[in-house]
Amino acid sequence: MLNLKKLMSTFVKNSLNIFFFNKKYMKIRISGESMHPNFLEGETYILKKTKSINFFNRFEPIIYFCKIHNKLHLKRLLAFSNEKLEIRKGKLYIDNRFINYHKFGSVTFNILVCDNSFFTFSDNFMTRGKNCDSFSVGSLNNDVIVGRILD
Repeated sequence: MLNLKKLMSTFVKNSLNIFFFNKKYMKIRISGESMHPNFLEGETYILKKTKSINFFNRFEPIIYFCKIHNKLHLKRLLAFSNEKLEIRKGKLYIDNRFINYHKFGSVTFNILVCDNSFFTFSDNFMTRGKNCDSFSVGSLNNDVIVGRILD
């Protein structure tokens, strides 16, 4: 009887742990090469669920739900709502301030990020136009945010 009680107690604890883990966290597996070399195909990560853009920093990886492909995407956060994003001769400017972070080749680009939206890019800039970052689909609405990768 003691073993049955201990077994039931362990089962209940494990079930509760799984329930609370799944409410706050999620396991994701990388597919594709758009975030190469920083995130490689087949790698797995733990994602902390959060719906608010306020918990993110510029250039941080962000996971969002892509309504085009009906799946999660991992991209890098580049700009926030109402920011003016420009790439001039491959150099990044946000609200007319030069940001020395990433080389964008010889690309020229100019956009004002929509209200309640964010703008992403892929680490592997060679895949630009072939994936679902904001260079392909434009600003993404904040309501598609799923979370961030835990360090």
